[in-house]
Amino acid sequence: NSVDKTYKDALLSTVINDRSPLSMPELWFLIGSSRFAAIYWIIYNDTRVPDSTVRSLVDFALNGFVKSDELDRRSLDFTLDEVRADGEGKAKEVILMAAEKLMGEKGYFGTSIYDITSKAGYGQGTFYLHFESKGKLLQELVYQANRNLRRTMRDAVSGVEGRLNKEIRSFKAFLLFMDVHKELYNIVRESEFVQPETGRFYYERLLTSYIRALEESRLKDEIRSIDSRDLGVFLMGIGHFMGLDLLFKLKKDHEKWNEYLLELASLMAKGYGGAFS
Repeated sequence: NSVDKTYKDALLSTVINDRSPLSMPELWFLIGSSRFAAIYWIIYNDTRVPDSTVRSLVDFALNGFVKSDELDRRSLDFTLDEVRADGEGKAKEVILMAAEKLMGEKGYFGTSIYDITSKAGYGQGTFYLHFESKGKLLQELVYQANRNLRRTMRDAVSGVEGRLNKEIRSFKAFLLFMDVHKELYNIVRESEFVQPETGRFYYERLLTSYIRALEESRLKDEIRSIDSRDLGVFLMGIGHFMGLDLLFKLKKDHEKWNEYLLELASLMAKGYGGAFS
């Protein structure tokens, strides 16, 4: 909250805005992208933010990154189909689901193997058939979250045309997925301290997928000439802080999600400088 206030104060001292206060989508677009760029370079890569990334950020914030502002509102029509595991992997999946719930609520150190197996309905012997330790379970939990989220977002945009439509559909899929798996926010965040390499893996794999998708759109001349890695980091930041607000800080109101995403689409296409002119 302290960091968030610092960013907001700095932004409001710089931006002249007759429509103040800034809307939620504007804050995600401007602050989410810049905060995550700082996190990615300073914390994950132990270096200052490159000047080229700062220039990309300014360009992104003022002008957006998608060349076409034509949004098909059907991109917002997406629901999440939950798939439950069964068969041979059932015990492992049940243990993982129990761990997700408990570690998300009580934290890694506040959750014991006994707590997990009791909630899952299995003995500790079954636990050790699938996991060497609680640390290995945490790693698998983060890896599985990454796989499932990437698959959900990939499936969501299957058959969708245009980068703007794909971005909005991806954000909607992300919100729906995290609404079901809210505990993963805490688990992934804590893994960055308990197992730094695991936390880094989570974001790097998401970023790699994003870069690949953005490069495909670049070949189709759908996006402006902003570095794909920078763009991926900015967009991940928007999604991350949007999720924190909509799923945790604010009273959950699914009816407003589409409204927020429509405003975000305008920002992505035109930037803060032109979205509402």
